Amino acid sequence: MASMKPGSIEQEKEQALQDLGINLLSMENLDRSSPELWPEKSVTDFINSFHTTPQSTAKLPYSKELSQEDQNYLHPSHLIKIMADRLTQLQDCINQQAEHFCNSIGILQQFAPPSKFPNFDRSGSQTPQQQQTQEDYVQLFTTLIARCAKDIDTLIESLPSEENSTELQLESLRVLEKENQEAAQRLEAVVRNGQDLLEKIQAALSDIAQAQLDMQHLTKAVTGGRE
Repeated sequence: MASMKPGSIEQEKEQALQDLGINLLSMENLDRSSPELWPEKSVTDFINSFHTTPQSTAKLPYSKELSQEDQNYLHPSHLIKIMADRLTQLQDCINQQAEHFCNSIGILQQFAPPSKFPNFDRSGSQTPQQQQTQEDYVQLFTTLIARCAKDIDTLIESLPSEENSTELQLESLRVLEKENQEAAQRLEAVVRNGQDLLEKIQAALSDIAQAQLDMQHLTKAVTGGRE
């Protein structure tokens, strides 16, 4: 069998991978080509970036009554974030309710029977199809307006208020923090499983490429021996 030049094994291995339609180098550099999937920073830093931490070190007005942990839970940066999300939802619901009212008024103007005036008779009769359509619209907008009003009441009740005690706010924020940590742990597990799967795929592709390379060498050896 003819001698091989230095580095030709790696080249043939890479060529075998290319014959499979897979580039091992691109998989190794996945974190560079897809930063949104594999950030350059460590997994711990990536997970910790999902946690909200207080940005200000100024003491709160109730710093003498609460521990440092409770102060962090009730820090204005946490409360403002929660308040902003609910206010945004409330604003969207109010805009949607206004749209329902506007559309319902338009339907009333379109299907309402004309008013009767003395000595003036110009009332047209409505067809059964128009009456059925009007009843459908009444049922539709009644449901939409009632449902949207219920959503608005629910959002208003969920907003922080002075009536809520400090203990209730602390408990609510602790629940949110716990859910945040659980979500971060699940994300960390997914990232870890993805890295393990990537390593297994790389090992399998390397074995396949090596097997194809050995088969090529064996084929060349058999062919050369026959000649």
